[in-house]
Amino acid sequence: MAKGQALTPEREGEIARALLKEIWRKEGARTFDPSAFRRTLGSLSQKIGIPADELRLFATSLLQELVAELDESADN
Repeated sequence: MAKGQALTPEREGEIARALLKEIWRKEGARTFDPSAFRRTLGSLSQKIGIPADELRLFATSLLQELVAELDESADN
């Protein structure tokens, strides 16, 4: 990409999705606390101005992708 060019919103979304998935991969499932996660999403919702239900849908989608990747790697 040439200097000064902007990313499309779609590409920004792809990058954000990949970054968040990688962060969650590194944190691992052992540290996952569903109630704390819901509270975090609620706080983030207020802070960044995105409805909590949309954040939950997005997070659920990412978590499902991560679980599918784990299933695929277990099959190999």
